[in-house]
Amino acid sequence: MKLPITELLDDYRPESIDMGSPDAEMTARVKARVLSQLPEKPRGRIVSLRRSVRLALLVAALLLLFGTVAYAAGLFHGELGEVHRVGNSSTLCFTDSEGNEINYHVYSPAAETLGIRFTAESAPRRAVFQPGWLPEEPAREQWSVEEGWYDYFIDDREFEVERYPAPGIIHVGIPYLITVNYAGIDALYYLQGECTLSKEDNWDGVAVYEIHCAKEIPERPAGHADWRTVTSHENYVILVSETEGWLVTVGGCDSMQTLEHIARELTIRTTEETVSLRGSEGRAEYLNIGRG
Repeated sequence: MKLPITELLDDYRPESIDMGSPDAEMTARVKARVLSQLPEKPRGRIVSLRRSVRLALLVAALLLLFGTVAYAAGLFHGELGEVHRVGNSSTLCFTDSEGNEINYHVYSPAAETLGIRFTAESAPRRAVFQPGWLPEEPAREQWSVEEGWYDYFIDDREFEVERYPAPGIIHVGIPYLITVNYAGIDALYYLQGECTLSKEDNWDGVAVYEIHCAKEIPERPAGHADWRTVTSHENYVILVSETEGWLVTVGGCDSMQTLEHIARELTIRTTEETVSLRGSEGRAEYLNIGRG
């Protein structure tokens, strides 16, 4: 027999319930114990992409104790979608999951590709990262934001890429490049060439997109004066944090497996510095593995 819940509660008087008083002493002890296990420096939130059950439990305890949510929760939204050029214009059109089309004016429009629309309702905080694993040390010294922490990291050594069609072509290759971008009022980050999503994942709340792109680029082989067009095969592992508002790209000519390994071993920290949203409305930027 089924009874409506309203009948079961007819004689229930919520005003007669004694909720008791909070145990301030116990709360203080738990708070002190949790905070004692958290590092004091460096300041800012740290995200290690290696799964950490202990950190997750600590964060959950803090959320339960103080009734707060993670910084900027719900203030950022990232979405992967198709991008196409509108006619022969300099306008790119992004199509979201609901079929809405959003236009962006760009200087280097792509014919048809993939992009990530990343919007913000509040200014994100600047992020820096620390590589935990690299396949090979970079060919030159890197400039760090502070000791051991970077917002740009590149290995641009020269190496021969066998996948290029013409034998003997020496590509000024970039095995890996790590960069940081941010959500904007209405920002689009797009790729160029024929791009295919090979894997979509989530690493402890961070959205992960693995994308392979094949695009034609001008190339001059070593010892030749003439330029020719070759196909560049590029891989991208793109990390999107909707809680912090950063987008970290690990791209390069190295294998997807290698780039994913680099990405998984990154430690990403948000600083106290905020990123200005000025000029981010309708902004479109091209994700590339070039220098600079």
